[in-house]
Amino acid sequence: MTDQSQQSQGGPNCLTVMGALTLVMLVVMLVLSVLAWNTVGGLFGGLGQGLEDIKEAIVGVPEIVSTAVADALKTETRAKTDTKLELAESIQSMGTLVTASHKGAADVNNSVRGGFLNLCGVAVDHRADVTVEAGVDLAQVSASDLSHDAGTNAWILTLGAARIHSCRVDYIKQHEATFTLCRQDWDDYRLLAEFDALKEMRDQVLVEGLLPNAELVAGEVLANLVKAIAGSDNVSIVFESEPDVEFPESCLREPPTGWKFDEESDSWLRE
Repeated sequence: MTDQSQQSQGGPNCLTVMGALTLVMLVVMLVLSVLAWNTVGGLFGGLGQGLEDIKEAIVGVPEIVSTAVADALKTETRAKTDTKLELAESIQSMGTLVTASHKGAADVNNSVRGGFLNLCGVAVDHRADVTVEAGVDLAQVSASDLSHDAGTNAWILTLGAARIHSCRVDYIKQHEATFTLCRQDWDDYRLLAEFDALKEMRDQVLVEGLLPNAELVAGEVLANLVKAIAGSDNVSIVFESEPDVEFPESCLREPPTGWKFDEESDSWLRE
């Protein structure tokens, strides 16, 4: 009786203990499930935020790249603009670049009519050494005369045409004259000879190509200057028009006062 009674009392106690343990396990599993869910949710939430951040970063890449490229181009443009200004100032400082010179001797024979029936006429020979110089005016060059191709690093400088810069008589000597009993103005004859010598030489150098030669040499000098400052071997010098044949004042000397040349008699006459 006693054993059966104890067994009957022990059965419910075991069931109670088992039930309590089961309940505790269910509670623990529930808690773990909640924790796991929160953890996974937080994980996916963080992952989602990370994906959003990556997306925003990717979307921002083109803008960042374009900004960097734009800044680089601005820097390059600014650098090239500064180079243009430096080149223009260096070229301007050269003023008139004389790049061609012709030195020649002229034998001038002047016939001078004078007196009744030309009784006081005389023929006078002079030898004159004359120099004619040509070049390019650089004083007005500006940055707008320079163009640059960033792709090929090519530079083009556009200039005005070459022109005669000056004419001068370096030496003149009278070496022969016809006999005459009349009083003569030998100094005026020398001035007439200078006038003729300058006219002869300035016309001669145009025929012989002094101006194209001046442009050729000027192009070489300026190309080397641009190469040195711009750091490019791709340099072209362009002259915008044909050489200018207009003469400066030093090449347009007038005959002495009171004299004129008579085409019919091919001689000088005092007016």
